[in-house]
Amino acid sequence: MANTRVIVLAAGDGTRWGNYRGTPKHLVKVEGKTLLERTCGQFLKYTNDVCVIGVDDRYKVEGTSLYIVKSPNTHWRDAARFLSSQNLWLRDGRTVLVFGDVYFTSDAVKSIMKNNDDFKFFLRTGPSELSGARWKEIFALSFTERLAHKIQQNLLYLASMGQVETQAGWALYSYMIGPTASGLFSNPHFVEIDDWTEDFDFPEDLEIWETNRRTNIVTGK
Repeated sequence: MANTRVIVLAAGDGTRWGNYRGTPKHLVKVEGKTLLERTCGQFLKYTNDVCVIGVDDRYKVEGTSLYIVKSPNTHWRDAARFLSSQNLWLRDGRTVLVFGDVYFTSDAVKSIMKNNDDFKFFLRTGPSELSGARWKEIFALSFTERLAHKIQQNLLYLASMGQVETQAGWALYSYMIGPTASGLFSNPHFVEIDDWTEDFDFPEDLEIWETNRRTNIVTGK
């Protein structure tokens, strides 16, 4: 896919993960591969321009470019997860930001990469009966060069106003769609992904997902 850059955001401090299984959450093994390797491999099927934002050389994945974040800007609060990559956002094409602690299905990746809108969030609007996920999640954000500056400025504004202490993704989403009379999900700017795609913030997220995944394989549901 020409002029599309995928940036895998994997430079978070992992406080909620707590070094579970003796590894950062982005490097935990899921179905035989590290989460980061799996995600990079999936997106490399669509573009040869995949960048990883990581914290050290362990985050290097073959076929990708690694950019190490040594000291994130603390004034950005949780928006740092996005703004740490802003110098890599394309000014002549599409940028896709994906979280490095997410297990993506092939269908989810296809949905993300085939989208051509000026900006689109890829998310789950609530818990998932299939995977056992407990709450809504944002998995990825795609935008063209026309929206890159606006997204950057919106994130900086939200950070300056103290709106991104946590959950910067949802703060940005709400700000980008604007006020809606019908609720948070009555707009054309998101694609719902409700399958085995899941964000592993806490050890329990992975444990619940693995349990449901095993049950699914055994029962064939």
